[in-house]
Amino acid sequence: MTRLRLVGRFALWFTLALTVLAAAWELAAPRYSAAVSAVAQPVFRSVEREDVTVLSMQEDELWIFRRVGEGRVAPFMFFDRYAFFALVPLIALFAATPGLRLGRRALRAVCGSAVLFLVHVAYVVASVELSYVAAGLTAGGPHEAAQWAVRLLWEAAPIVIWLALTAGAWIRALGAGPQAETGRIIAWTPREGRIE
Repeated sequence: MTRLRLVGRFALWFTLALTVLAAAWELAAPRYSAAVSAVAQPVFRSVEREDVTVLSMQEDELWIFRRVGEGRVAPFMFFDRYAFFALVPLIALFAATPGLRLGRRALRAVCGSAVLFLVHVAYVVASVELSYVAAGLTAGGPHEAAQWAVRLLWEAAPIVIWLALTAGAWIRALGAGPQAETGRIIAWTPREGRIE
């Protein structure tokens, strides 16, 4: 298979997988957001001096509330159903990656999704805490550079995860292209000075 056909096939499978998974995201988004909320809440308790952050699922949105007094909370920010949508293209990338057997493909997709889930939890916590600093609700140093870094890592995480877990498969698949076409390997033998 030529490299062009390999890349074309990858693009086709990625598009098909992305279409199916994007349609399924409407059902999966509330459950995924609820899981992020369940893991993030204890993280907030461990990083905050005073327990001021309350997370609540409202339909398919993850809402962040801040305690403002005895028994009172005020809405602070929310993450809609598309905040964690990067999971969809990540799984589609694993589904389309050439050169992986089904078991390895599934294992890498599960591992990659788990890492991205942890990135999502960290992003929620970091975003809220940095927003508190920006709003003057919490003391802190320069927050703009930190917000930029958090946003950059958030955006790049799915691609970095996918590349880290599939680079070997891509190297094998792309490296085998010309050899697979000709059916033989051309080798240079320096001692004899000729091509065999």
